[in-house]
Amino acid sequence: MTTILIATPITMSYPPTPGQIAWVITGVIVLSLISWRIIKHGLSPLIRVAQDVEATTNLDAGRRIETAPGLPELDWADPVS
Repeated sequence: MTTILIATPITMSYPPTPGQIAWVITGVIVLSLISWRIIKHGLSPLIRVAQDVEATTNLDAGRRIETAPGLPELDWADPVS
């Protein structure tokens, strides 16, 4: 959206017209939604870890949190055995 606003011959006058204000507000809303989706997608692994930590308490000493498949570096041996 920013590229469209920069590349097109849209100009702002003083005082701005209602159409120009609408374009700016629309651009800010669209960019905010795109940023929100990117941040939400980027933080989703941390949200899943937080949910797993909340679900596992000290009372569940025998229960292990499952690791992601294909990541052997996260599979450590049981320290008790």
